[in-house]
Amino acid sequence: MRIKVNEKTIVIFKGATARDALLRYFARCDIDRSLVKQAVIYDKWGHTIGHDSPLSDNQEITFSTNPENTEDTD
Repeated sequence: MRIKVNEKTIVIFKGATARDALLRYFARCDIDRSLVKQAVIYDKWGHTIGHDSPLSDNQEITFSTNPENTEDTD
């Protein structure tokens, strides 16, 4: 299936999770895969989703590995 991660299309297996998509994206873009653990993942509407969230074909996600980019909680 095809998933957009930060506006780049990746091809990944059916049944993949958000974490699987990030791992594929990180490998493709030569990003240190250890950053996946600290990534905050968002759906196309900007809602936070879990690393174990199942994905479907043509879904769009984005992520941030910078803690300052997360929403303020006060």
